[in-house]
Amino acid sequence: MAEPLILQGWQIVDEANRALSKEKESGFVAPAHLFLKSNIESDGGPKNIYDPGNGYADAYAKIWGVK
Repeated sequence: MAEPLILQGWQIVDEANRALSKEKESGFVAPAHLFLKSNIESDGGPKNIYDPGNGYADAYAKIWGVK
């Protein structure tokens, strides 16, 4: 079982920005991920780090108005 720590870092910054702007929290819950023999190579990669390839960094950049 793994949690996406890099994604969680982005989430922490987003929640801090929301709090400082007196906005409502996002309610986002980062998904846990179960590694199997069939997905460890692609999901863990050569650095053995789980970082979802779902475009979350681009989504946060859009929310924050960053190009």
